[in-house]
Amino acid sequence: MAYGYLIVVQDNASDNYSYGIPESIDAPQVIFTSYEDAKVAIQKAAGEFEEFLPVAYGKAYPYDAVTFDQEIEAKSFAPFGWGIVRTEDGTLRICVGILRMALN
Repeated sequence: MAYGYLIVVQDNASDNYSYGIPESIDAPQVIFTSYEDAKVAIQKAAGEFEEFLPVAYGKAYPYDAVTFDQEIEAKSFAPFGWGIVRTEDGTLRICVGILRMALN
Protein backbone atom coordinates (compact mmCIF):
# COMPACT_ATOMS: atom_id res chain seq x y z
CA MET A 1 0.00 0.00 0.00
CA ALA A 2 1.22 3.50 -0.81
CA TYR A 3 1.11 6.26 1.79
CA GLY A 4 1.16 10.03 1.88
CA TYR A 5 2.42 12.06 4.83
CA LEU A 6 0.91 15.33 6.00
CA ILE A 7 2.15 17.80 8.59
CA VAL A 8 -0.75 18.45 10.95
CA VAL A 9 -1.65 20.08 14.23
CA GLN A 10 -3.54 18.04 16.79
CA ASP A 11 -6.44 19.86 18.41
CA ASN A 12 -7.41 18.25 21.71
CA ALA A 13 -9.57 21.22 22.70
CA SER A 14 -12.06 20.89 19.85
CA ASP A 15 -14.77 18.33 19.25
CA ASN A 16 -14.84 19.33 15.59
CA TYR A 17 -11.70 17.55 14.41
CA SER A 18 -8.64 15.69 15.61
CA TYR A 19 -6.09 16.85 13.05
CA GLY A 20 -5.89 20.13 11.19
CA ILE A 21 -3.66 21.48 8.48
CA PRO A 22 -1.45 24.33 9.71
CA GLU A 23 -1.52 27.73 8.04
CA SER A 24 0.73 27.87 5.00
CA ILE A 25 3.07 30.36 6.67
CA ASP A 26 3.76 27.84 9.46
CA ALA A 27 4.10 24.59 7.51
CA PRO A 28 3.80 23.39 3.92
CA GLN A 29 0.26 22.48 2.89
CA VAL A 30 1.28 19.49 0.80
CA ILE A 31 1.08 15.74 0.98
CA PHE A 32 4.52 14.19 0.90
CA THR A 33 4.94 10.85 -0.85
CA SER A 34 8.29 10.41 0.87
CA TYR A 35 8.40 9.88 4.62
CA GLU A 36 11.93 11.28 4.73
CA ASP A 37 10.80 14.49 2.98
CA ALA A 38 7.98 14.86 5.51
CA LYS A 39 10.45 14.53 8.39
CA VAL A 40 12.66 17.27 6.90
CA ALA A 41 9.62 19.52 6.41
CA ILE A 42 8.34 19.07 9.97
CA GLN A 43 11.75 20.04 11.34
CA LYS A 44 11.54 23.25 9.32
CA ALA A 45 7.96 23.85 10.53
CA ALA A 46 9.05 23.38 14.15
CA GLY A 47 11.68 26.04 13.59
CA GLU A 48 8.95 28.59 12.78
CA PHE A 49 7.90 28.71 16.44
CA GLU A 50 9.76 31.03 18.79
CA GLU A 51 9.91 28.12 21.22
CA PHE A 52 9.44 24.42 20.46
CA LEU A 53 9.38 21.44 22.83
CA PRO A 54 10.22 18.20 21.00
CA VAL A 55 8.75 14.88 22.11
CA ALA A 56 11.26 12.97 24.23
CA TYR A 57 11.08 9.68 22.32
CA GLY A 58 12.95 6.96 24.17
CA LYS A 59 13.39 9.18 27.23
CA ALA A 60 10.04 10.13 28.81
CA TYR A 61 6.58 8.65 29.35
CA PRO A 62 4.42 7.98 27.33
CA TYR A 63 6.99 7.72 24.52
CA ASP A 64 9.83 6.13 26.49
CA ALA A 65 9.49 2.74 24.80
CA VAL A 66 8.94 3.84 21.17
CA THR A 67 10.54 5.88 18.44
CA PHE A 68 8.90 8.45 16.17
CA ASP A 69 9.01 5.93 13.31
CA GLN A 70 7.40 3.19 15.42
CA GLU A 71 4.61 5.54 16.51
CA ILE A 72 3.77 6.44 12.89
CA GLU A 73 3.78 2.76 11.94
CA ALA A 74 1.53 1.73 14.86
CA LYS A 75 -0.94 4.64 14.97
CA SER A 76 -0.56 6.50 11.64
CA PHE A 77 0.14 9.68 13.64
CA ALA A 78 3.15 10.69 15.65
CA PRO A 79 3.56 13.96 17.53
CA PHE A 80 6.84 15.69 16.75
CA GLY A 81 6.49 18.21 19.57
CA TRP A 82 4.70 21.30 20.81
CA GLY A 83 5.04 24.83 19.57
CA ILE A 84 4.79 27.31 22.43
CA VAL A 85 2.68 30.37 21.63
CA ARG A 86 2.34 33.20 24.11
CA THR A 87 -0.70 35.47 23.91
CA GLU A 88 -2.29 38.08 26.13
CA ASP A 89 -4.57 35.33 27.47
CA GLY A 90 -1.72 32.99 28.40
CA THR A 91 0.49 30.31 26.93
CA LEU A 92 -0.70 27.73 24.42
CA ARG A 93 0.96 24.48 23.39
CA ILE A 94 0.22 23.43 19.83
CA CYS A 95 0.97 19.80 19.03
CA VAL A 96 2.59 19.34 15.61
CA GLY A 97 3.06 15.94 14.05
CA ILE A 98 2.96 13.81 10.93
CA LEU A 99 -0.18 11.98 9.83
CA ARG A 100 0.18 8.97 7.53
CA MET A 101 -2.66 8.51 5.06
CA ALA A 102 -3.32 5.71 2.59
CA LEU A 103 -3.25 6.77 -1.05
CA ASN A 104 -5.89 5.33 -3.36
